[in-house]
Amino acid sequence: MRIRQTENGDLPALMALYAQARAFMRAKGNPNQWPDGYPPQSLLEADIAQGHSYVLEDETGQLVGIFALIGGEDPTYGQIHGLGWRSQSPYVTLHRLAANGKARGVARAAFDLITKIGRASCRERV
Repeated sequence: MRIRQTENGDLPALMALYAQARAFMRAKGNPNQWPDGYPPQSLLEADIAQGHSYVLEDETGQLVGIFALIGGEDPTYGQIHGLGWRSQSPYVTLHRLAANGKARGVARAAFDLITKIGRASCRERV
């Protein structure tokens, strides 16, 4: 499996992959996490432009997974109900991980890259 940064030309395949992921989540009892149209193409375009988006390809070059890796403070976690963020250390956040359901190891490959990039990214901020 190969991981590379996402390109604008990948957008049609990404939109199809996310539609498939939403259908899978609904079928498995998770109808609310990603409503219809999420993530919008404009968000994916912003992820690509900012260098946050990565795709995973199988040995034939078919896109089998996608995720966004965002370094630095994430406003999504600015307020955690009843808890608060437990550390002031730098961190990276994984968002919008989806796989086509046919390739095995998509999440593992993503987390391996996150570990590698995240540690380097965090060291740069300290």
